[in-house]
Amino acid sequence: MKHFAISIFLIIFSPCAFSATGYIYEGDLNNDGISDSLKSGPLSLFGKGNGPFVLKLSTENNKFNSSLIILNINGFHLERTSKINKIWSYYPITVEEGILRSTELGSKLYTVNKEVYKGDKLLESVLDRKNLINFKVIENYTPPPHPCGHQWGKGGC
Repeated sequence: MKHFAISIFLIIFSPCAFSATGYIYEGDLNNDGISDSLKSGPLSLFGKGNGPFVLKLSTENNKFNSSLIILNINGFHLERTSKINKIWSYYPITVEEGILRSTELGSKLYTVNKEVYKGDKLLESVLDRKNLINFKVIENYTPPPHPCGHQWGKGGC
């Protein structure tokens, strides 16, 4: 009987085996020939596929700027242009509508939100499977430090 009680104690009070999943995209996002990255924050902060990512974007003199950006892992599109690339991401609000967000990847990030409805041609283009960027899924993932230096979940920058 003593062994049974010890076994129950170990089951109830032992820490759970936890395997966090993370999402990473690496590639040249701003056309300068240097690899940039998008790394997801803690998945506990995600809702409906939307969540915080750390965007590490190369700048002049081989330096990098880190910024907080909100993306949807199921609807992320990189629009490459001859000037300034844009990241597009979709955030569903209801089955019929959502927010389409574009972020210009210039020397300063510039973000625009647009309310869109099912059937919108721009939304269809962004969500077209051939246009979507696929994140690498990482098991046993440790999120990067918050780009503003504070704890995740304690506010933005």
